[in-house]
Amino acid sequence: MWKDIKSVVTHKPSRYPSGELQVRADRCDGELLATMPLGGTTHGDETSHLNAPLHAQGRRDLCFRFATGGYDPLWVIDSVQLKAGE
Repeated sequence: MWKDIKSVVTHKPSRYPSGELQVRADRCDGELLATMPLGGTTHGDETSHLNAPLHAQGRRDLCFRFATGGYDPLWVIDSVQLKAGE
């Protein structure tokens, strides 16, 4: 897998220096809907659960983009759950 590391695109965080998960509307350069800090989970096989309100209505494609400024650690998404406003 490391032979493909040159193909990994990195993005700098806009709000949280330790890294963030950005949710964007329609495209990966689309409107920023939410930003969640990645925080201290940076080593090992740890799992983080992130929550954020999304202020969007109707059907939209969503792009989930990690913005850490690098690729180590390499973050992945296991699942996403969207809930109606409570």
